[in-house]
Amino acid sequence: MPPNLLKEESSHRRIDERVDDKGRKYSCPWLSFTAFVAVSSMVQRLLQIVSLGIVLATCLHGQSTLPASDSSGTQVGGSASSDTASLPLVAEPLPGTSQTRLTTPDRYVSSLVSLFNADQSTSSARQLSRYYQSRSRSNVLRIPEMFGDFRSPGNQALVTLGTFNSLSFELPVAAGIGGLRIAEDNQALPADRFWFAYNHFDDGLQIDANGQGATPSNDQSLNRFIIAREFLLDEGRTSLEVRLPFGSAINVSDNAVTGLAGGAYRLDSDSIGNLSFILKRLLYGDGCMAVSTGLGVETPTGSSASFTTADINITQEVDSVHLVPFIAASERVHRWFGHAFAQLDIPIGDDPIVGRLSPVSAITTLAEIEAAPQLGLDIGLGYWLKPKRCESDFGLAAIAELHLTTGLGDADSATAVDGPTTLFLNNPVSVSDDLLNATFGVIASPGTGWSIRSAIVTPLRSQRVFDVEAIVQLNRTL
Repeated sequence: MPPNLLKEESSHRRIDERVDDKGRKYSCPWLSFTAFVAVSSMVQRLLQIVSLGIVLATCLHGQSTLPASDSSGTQVGGSASSDTASLPLVAEPLPGTSQTRLTTPDRYVSSLVSLFNADQSTSSARQLSRYYQSRSRSNVLRIPEMFGDFRSPGNQALVTLGTFNSLSFELPVAAGIGGLRIAEDNQALPADRFWFAYNHFDDGLQIDANGQGATPSNDQSLNRFIIAREFLLDEGRTSLEVRLPFGSAINVSDNAVTGLAGGAYRLDSDSIGNLSFILKRLLYGDGCMAVSTGLGVETPTGSSASFTTADINITQEVDSVHLVPFIAASERVHRWFGHAFAQLDIPIGDDPIVGRLSPVSAITTLAEIEAAPQLGLDIGLGYWLKPKRCESDFGLAAIAELHLTTGLGDADSATAVDGPTTLFLNNPVSVSDDLLNATFGVIASPGTGWSIRSAIVTPLRSQRVFDVEAIVQLNRTL
């Protein structure tokens, strides 16, 4: 190894060195959390139409490398350290491989990264296999996933009769639990795992009346359940995750505003959510961090939503597909760990709203609404309160997260009139598109790949789609 490279590596060893189970010494590059925050800001610029290649080159420019190893896997260089109170150092070989012996640290570099950074050569299939047998991947794999947070609100409707009587509500398609957030229970490294989640959104569905004879506010809480499975593909470079959400059926009824056609109203939606798929591709991985990119697809499998009185019938179907490209980074530095995700939600197609506004009218298409694209940014910082020293050891960690959702335009709006009754869609009441929420959670890891996770989410701005959210997740890494 050239002397200058040895000198560059040695400058990092005094901060975060490791000793494996055979007493061999190796070091992990120091990646400060300041650099981690810089990565997230770069990601934001990426999703604002900055070139993906420029961002990757910027993110990885000047990044330190792991100690080199010869063909036998023996590390070149190194210095001593007794610090072993870190994340678990357990080999996690690619499923189906026979080699389970722990090897020296290694790294993986994709062809896309090497294309924009001449100092990083593309890893071969053998190097990829060696990375999967190394402590490097194991350290990153055991970074706890983000909790994430998301509830995408439906179209906002306002039904009026004359000047003073009105009723405003959300059309809760897909049981009011639609939307795909890539960061939810996720990290950058592709993995073979499954997970289950329960989310409770307090006052997630808001119904407001103006006039006599109705409850002024009839807000309802929402419940969501998710079953998810992530599979490794392409020798571990890629993973495919499938998420199946479902919620509690919505059946809200109350006295309508005095004079509103048809008397008492009902707002209904069944319990089926939108089936989603996430394809994730590893760009770079070493013993401290992973960077990946991919595409999520939210399909229109969710339940429709309907608002009815004796005279009025309004139903929104779910027809649009949402494409969600993303980039993600996960990092660990000693007991600290962090995540940064950025995604762009791009709706493809319209969602039709059909119905009638008077008893003598025929059922017809009242409007076709296309949602606005949305930018989502997620960042989290966690700390191992009790680090795991082996796979069967108990670990306890805490994490704090911020989740920003902002619209990149306005959703379609429409107005339909039939006699004295008028239906406004997203006008003057519009979909909330500027949300900032904070998540605070704890993760208990009893060993053998299991983790039990619980968190609370609170909005930080007046614009919100719930008052408070409670999360419980159960994860199993295979």
